[in-house]
Amino acid sequence: MQNVIRTLNPDKKFSGANDVRAGTTWVAEMYYHTEGHPDVARYLWFKKYTSPRVWNEITSGMTPPSRCYLSYERQVKKIVKRFKTTFDTDEHLHRTEYKFNNCVQGHGSVYEFIERLEDLSTELYHMGSPILEYKLKWKLYNGLSSEDLRVRVNDFLDDKRVDFAEFKEAVLRQQRRMTALRDFSKELDREDLRRGDADGRQNRRREDSSSRTRPWQRDSARRRFNSVNSVGTDNGNDTDTSVNDHHYVLMGRDLTGFKCYRCLQRGHAARECLADEPAKLRVRTPDT
Repeated sequence: MQNVIRTLNPDKKFSGANDVRAGTTWVAEMYYHTEGHPDVARYLWFKKYTSPRVWNEITSGMTPPSRCYLSYERQVKKIVKRFKTTFDTDEHLHRTEYKFNNCVQGHGSVYEFIERLEDLSTELYHMGSPILEYKLKWKLYNGLSSEDLRVRVNDFLDDKRVDFAEFKEAVLRQQRRMTALRDFSKELDREDLRRGDADGRQNRRREDSSSRTRPWQRDSARRRFNSVNSVGTDNGNDTDTSVNDHHYVLMGRDLTGFKCYRCLQRGHAARECLADEPAKLRVRTPDT
């Protein structure tokens, strides 16, 4: 039986007056977790998940149950009655009502806000102060942090045929849609950012490639400095397109100044002449 009790654990143990749950709420939670189990399991559940100090206070003066099932049934009824009379106080009721009236979403999610609102409403119901469904709808509507979400569910709020459960489903459905649209928009922004980075890298590669081109492949004008061999304008900003406007004096071994005396052509010496016979030999040689 102890192994079964371990699998029926609540969210947290009951700590008595310091607990946010009233005695009736704790009893209802016990019945929820031990549904279908005998009173032996319910007695052991109470004992295991109630703090030792509170358990000693509740069972003070009681005779422990015997091995009879009827004994456990009578003991559970006494324990349930003591939980309600001890911890269902007016102070706890006022404190719960104050929490309910000031319950808003805040920085948490919509799901957490609805869960907290329903827990407080259940607590008030167990203490004999139930909340009307229309007030629950208004409390959920006014507690939402998103103005857009309130606009989306405004028609459901005004419809008197829509109860709190249907209104809650409408709020959660619209919240899921807004979240999906927001995530899709963020994904598009990230895609645009990645595309922009890729275009920037491609442009930088183009610029780097153009900056590494050889000097004669560049389109920019090259500065030509004045030289003693150049004749023309005195400014030094000549380009290749203006080469025909200048004359250059070739210094050193100018082959165009050579004239071959064999073929009478310019550009090479007689020892490098390839002609078979001297040119105009009859004219150049007088008759003897």
